[in-house]
Amino acid sequence: MGITVEALVYGSPDRMVRAQLHYARAGETQWASMAFTPDAGDVWSARIPSRYVTPTGVLWRAVTENTATGIHKTHSEAQPGYIPVTGGASLTLRPTPGPTPIWNIVAPTVWPDVGDIAATLDGPSGGFLAGWFAWRWNAAAQRWEVAASLGDGTPVATDAFAPAQPWFVAAVGAEDETRQTPGDNVDTTREFAVPLSAGWNLLANPFPFPVAWSDEAIGFDLAGTVRTLSEATTAGVTDGRIIYLDVESQSYITRHGSDLAPYPMPPGQGWWLYADDVDATLLIAPVIATE
Repeated sequence: MGITVEALVYGSPDRMVRAQLHYARAGETQWASMAFTPDAGDVWSARIPSRYVTPTGVLWRAVTENTATGIHKTHSEAQPGYIPVTGGASLTLRPTPGPTPIWNIVAPTVWPDVGDIAATLDGPSGGFLAGWFAWRWNAAAQRWEVAASLGDGTPVATDAFAPAQPWFVAAVGAEDETRQTPGDNVDTTREFAVPLSAGWNLLANPFPFPVAWSDEAIGFDLAGTVRTLSEATTAGVTDGRIIYLDVESQSYITRHGSDLAPYPMPPGQGWWLYADDVDATLLIAPVIATE
């Protein structure tokens, strides 16, 4: 489905030299354009074709030129406007067919319409405990919290199901299941900021494309001073490694920011990061990892 963009263009149409909408897929540099055409009154419109509407969102800028008032620009190629796309994210869960849980670490790459994790995980196999079980790591308290009350005093998580906030999930069943999370895509025109706590943090790639664990896409805001991953590692803010769970083997794998071949973190993949600085924010840039 395409997107119709409307603009208020004041003045007589015969004075308009041009009224042009430029647009691109977020994350790409190839721009296309289309002329605005008059509708009713001062409203002009142009339609962005559906092939440019993807889960990464749409970039846009507009240029009008009037013989009386000159050229007017809304946004620019360097600082474009951004249109989020409403869609959804798919989560594939490896099931637990027997008594020993098989864990998945999942996070959405959209801002869910409903922030309760049950809205995504409840399904034909049942809800919490009957169809799935989930834990969330509370980095501030350095403790595990369960998705819903167990009736025994176990801390219950208050975190929403949201980008960069993964959960450990075990799903009941015998076959892989795909769950859908409807929502608005994450803004792919700016860095995604995640405040860190001292100790272990359980985080995830928030974008719908792989991002490299390297200086190319990872930075740290240290009380207003931004450092690259390698600079933050040298400063002792972190040890430069992430640790993720390989679902198939149910074993942990460690990747370092200094690896010769940077690790391309898959969309929504969760991982552990240790931080020593209590006043640090992780910055993940929307840079698609290259092979």
